[in-house]
Amino acid sequence: MIQNTSDNKIQWKCLESKIESQRVYYGRFAIAPLKTGQANTLGITLRRTLLSDLDGICITSVKFDNIKHEYCTLIGVRESVQDILLNLKEIVFKGICEKIEKGFILVKGPKKITAADIQINPSIQIVDTNQIIAHLTEPVYLKAELTIEKSTGVRLQNETQIPEGFFSMDAIFMPIRNVNYSIHPIEKKGHWKNELLILEIWTNGSITPKEAFHQACKKLLKTFLSLSNLSDNKLEEKTTNHFIVQQKEKFIFNNIKELEKSTETTVRENLAWKQNPINQLELSARAYNCLKSEKISTIFDLLNYSQEDLLKIKNFGKRSCEQVINALEKYFDIELSRNSSQKFWEQLKNIELIKNSSIS
Repeated sequence: MIQNTSDNKIQWKCLESKIESQRVYYGRFAIAPLKTGQANTLGITLRRTLLSDLDGICITSVKFDNIKHEYCTLIGVRESVQDILLNLKEIVFKGICEKIEKGFILVKGPKKITAADIQINPSIQIVDTNQIIAHLTEPVYLKAELTIEKSTGVRLQNETQIPEGFFSMDAIFMPIRNVNYSIHPIEKKGHWKNELLILEIWTNGSITPKEAFHQACKKLLKTFLSLSNLSDNKLEEKTTNHFIVQQKEKFIFNNIKELEKSTETTVRENLAWKQNPINQLELSARAYNCLKSEKISTIFDLLNYSQEDLLKIKNFGKRSCEQVINALEKYFDIELSRNSSQKFWEQLKNIELIKNSSIS
């Protein structure tokens, strides 16, 4: 337990740190003493910063020799083009990437192609070199050019902004897999006056949870320091007037009460998972492609479906459905409803994550 100092200075401590796999690092941190209400404010802010503001490196587009579209049949290759693209999307990088970098694959079969076969700038490292990309079953060549970038958040594929011949990919730059937090009261002289914040962080292996925690704190500090200057750095009057006019056009304040009517809607819109792409569930290529064909791109989209609804999707069988159910329970502690009459959003009150995190 963190010891209170005489001046009640806020301290933090790493309670647990472990490597669950090459692409899953876990860390648990304690922050205290915090005044009543501060733990929730800090928990929300850190969670959102960790999930959306940290930099990551990933493959954003791929070009194959003599392949014009993703539905081409590859002679001597076990996987389809779509399968190879999905495998490349899962590769996690770390290191220094100040500009758009290029990577190359040039392999002759028969051979199992892994991430170790990618030729890249030495300043960039691959977290798990054993990740499988494809299997060459005959003495054929597989040649590919990869575009590697560094950014934040999620960038959905955009075919109009890439060079001809390249396949655009949904880019998941987020190095953070998940963040949970819980708040615990601290007894002081017989009274519950202070709070303890427990923060849990899962990363993809490109950074440690401790590094992620430090980066998030630095980003928040930089943001608030820019606002702490007491001098009035006035914006140009023209700029502020234009902004005010825009806001009046965008927001109709009479409709605020309508937005607050449904607790279900309020919770849904504020859940941080809604931005998490479904590839975080680590589904098979078949299950993933079926969901994408139904325009299910995020966890938020997926939770609008019951088990019964999923089984109605073309080529989405019982085995694929079981993968989704198990992955949701494993990574998000969510039980997918069996049929359409059992709405997931009505079950939110039973989820400890929502109870402890008080997401807003």
